Amino acid sequence: MSKKQQVFNLLSDGFLHNAHELAQISYRFGDIIHKLRKEDYKIKTIKVAHNTFMYQMVMKQS
Repeated sequence: MSKKQQVFNLLSDGFLHNAHELAQISYRFGDIIHKLRKEDYKIKTIKVAHNTFMYQMVMKQS
């Protein structure tokens, strides 16, 4: 399974995930998130403290 697919699988649960969780998959998770956004996936970056961020994939309402 590719790193991109692993990041997608982690974020697709709709919950908040921190950089540590994403870095366990790839230290270049920012690039992977960028590529997913270019594929029209909505991923929010939420600042929780100075230099600390959480990431969340926003699922479409049906």
